[in-house]
Amino acid sequence: MIIYWSKYINDIASVSKGLKEAPLRGLDLLVTPPQSLYSYLINNNELKEKFGSYSRCTSALNELKKTYFINPDFNYDFYFDENNNLRSDMYDQNMFDNVIQRDAKNLFFINSYFIMFAEKPCTVTQIAPYLHKTSFSRGNCLSVTASLDISKWFRPTHAVYMNDEYTPMQLRTDEPLYYLKFDTDEKIEFKEFTMNDKLLDYALNCTLFKKYSPRKSLNKLYDVFVNRNYHKKVLKEIKQNIVE
Repeated sequence: MIIYWSKYINDIASVSKGLKEAPLRGLDLLVTPPQSLYSYLINNNELKEKFGSYSRCTSALNELKKTYFINPDFNYDFYFDENNNLRSDMYDQNMFDNVIQRDAKNLFFINSYFIMFAEKPCTVTQIAPYLHKTSFSRGNCLSVTASLDISKWFRPTHAVYMNDEYTPMQLRTDEPLYYLKFDTDEKIEFKEFTMNDKLLDYALNCTLFKKYSPRKSLNKLYDVFVNRNYHKKVLKEIKQNIVE
């Protein structure tokens, strides 16, 4: 199964306002592709020894073959001040606003700039990075999960963490933000595409749809997407922008 993917830099705050400005520049060369969790375990002798029989368990390995992880493309440190306001001494406010959003008192969205699409039905579940130690797991942050059929909806994925203890949060290029599990028995082939203005418009329409038409089930969203032929439009544009 071919999974089309891209990473693009876009201002979350602008997206939430219905705009498509992209003020961040100079990060494209930092982009890293999805990485296989199966290869991560199998090719690491120290890790295989640590996990013992788990690294040889057929049922476990079958799951790992369907699972990939997404790493941040840059390091970033966040902490809380005495009033529990989120702060950082790295980069500028514009970068801060692009990378992280506080959705509720203890819920945080971290932009991974990752978006994907498939020609055939494929449900993808975002899960916590259970084979990795990260600053989030060390800080007792809880990873929030979600599932989506990426052949019937087109929007970026974000890491979502609950931080009840106000522990510092760190993005590290060698620590996954999250795992993606693909519900398919087919071999997965990733193909990168370049995100252009037309694709960004399609993604924005999906991202903002529930803002203006809330309380719609996923199946209703899928119906709208397919009935408006977005699945054909998105795929056509992606295929015209494949990275060779």
